[in-house]
Amino acid sequence: MIRWQTIQRGKLVRAASHYLAMVGILLTWQFTSSAGLLNPSLLPAPLEILRALWYWLLAGGLLFDVASSLLRVSAGFLLACVLGIAVGVSLGISPFLSRQVTVVIELLRPIPPIAWIPLAILWFGIGNGAAVFIVCLGASFPIFTNTYLGVTSIRMIHINTARCLGAGRRLLITDVLLPAALPSILVGLRTGIGVAWMSLIAAELVGAQSGLGYMIQLNRILLNTENVIGGMLTIGLVGLLMNRAIIAVEQEITPWNRDTLRTQQRGWEK
Repeated sequence: MIRWQTIQRGKLVRAASHYLAMVGILLTWQFTSSAGLLNPSLLPAPLEILRALWYWLLAGGLLFDVASSLLRVSAGFLLACVLGIAVGVSLGISPFLSRQVTVVIELLRPIPPIAWIPLAILWFGIGNGAAVFIVCLGASFPIFTNTYLGVTSIRMIHINTARCLGAGRRLLITDVLLPAALPSILVGLRTGIGVAWMSLIAAELVGAQSGLGYMIQLNRILLNTENVIGGMLTIGLVGLLMNRAIIAVEQEITPWNRDTLRTQQRGWEK
């Protein structure tokens, strides 16, 4: 009983220390703003930002903009998952196909998603289509890269063993390649969700009439800095929750990788 209480107390101490720096920054920020040391037009106080978010929520705009952005980023991210994993697995198992297609991918990969926005608007118009295209384009490359790396990093002894046991091409992919490459694929998904949000906000800044990016751009023009920062914090919070969801799924579907994930999390908490 005493040992259990000690463990729980240790967890509480680690959790408190994990957020101590954030609390200190917010208190310092609020104090300097209240003392008049910061220009509220350039950097509003935390309480002003919270008040702006509360009014935005009561007016119904916050939920609408979050829902609009979530719809676009979810659709684009799902398309990127299908495209990135399919292409990564296909090139990983086919050296000939890899030699033909990798050059094209490496040519397109350095082009930032924001550079595609004019073409996206020309092809799909202003609205969901252009934003989904930009999100899919931006998120598909890290997903493809990690999938390809995971598939090509599998040791040949595992593949040859499966073939000796009678595994055909389909079983080799579903029972050997994909499970072995799954940790790498999930790392690509976590990287891709961050790129997806960056791509979405860039697309919404110039090519949408709703969403968090559009709201940030509109309030920038109106010089409502507290709403701009509130929108940025909302993006960070939603992105954090989506990343935690992917980590939770990763822990469930890759039980052999749980120790590594726990070690990483303990390292972040220290």
